[in-house]
Amino acid sequence: MQGHRLFTVGGHQVALCSRPSVPAMGIFTRVLCESLCLHHRIRVIDVGCGSGIVGIYALLEGSAGVLFNDIQPEALKCVRRNLALNGLVSGCSLHCGPFADLRLDEVTAYDLIAFDPPQFPLGLDARAFAPAEAVFRSGGADGLDVVCQFLDWYQGLGSRSPVATLVLSSILGEERIYSEIIDRRALRLSVVHRCALPLRNALVEALRRRSPLDLPRLGVSSGLDGVWYKQLMVAQIRHPDRGGSSGVRSGDRGVSRVGEGPRR
Repeated sequence: MQGHRLFTVGGHQVALCSRPSVPAMGIFTRVLCESLCLHHRIRVIDVGCGSGIVGIYALLEGSAGVLFNDIQPEALKCVRRNLALNGLVSGCSLHCGPFADLRLDEVTAYDLIAFDPPQFPLGLDARAFAPAEAVFRSGGADGLDVVCQFLDWYQGLGSRSPVATLVLSSILGEERIYSEIIDRRALRLSVVHRCALPLRNALVEALRRRSPLDLPRLGVSSGLDGVWYKQLMVAQIRHPDRGGSSGVRSGDRGVSRVGEGPRR
């Protein structure tokens, strides 16, 4: 296990260790953390928790409890270490295995599910990542494999399901995202945050080989600074029978540029 580093997230300084297949924190998880509305009564499930940064941030914000879930045993070893590094010794549970293995009675004890899903579309460039990185990046050929698996599981939870908050890349195709969530599964969607994120060089080269007509559909544009950007959105999803905000595609806080941290 690598030594720990210090990160600042939402005003909190967080110590995090990592492994090659378990990143400490990326821009996606930072954006997800800082988009969550948390208070001391909220209980959170951190799905695909990796290093545990989202759940740790929730605890530092005063959440009542966090369930850390990941399919990698190495990730949960990092979570244990990171909880200790940040002096968080209570209010935590760990579950190793697919999120679909979480029982309904376990899930409904929580108020919020937070998920930064693997979503890189390998159909664009399967060589973009080293094998260790592909473990937590690959979303299948079109990038939507894990997202759709999550949506199927979430839909099956029924009206007792907590609110789910996902961070999603426009490279998946925003209309396809809306179609999968709203049209195919009749779930309710609110986009609560957007920002523009620089593309990694390998992805820029892959996209340049596509038709220019594809780029707007993927939310890709070149800025005045010559850098290529994609859009990142934080989506709040609810079961249609659960109260709360509607599925109208609105509520954006505007678009900002995010340039720090590793590009995805």
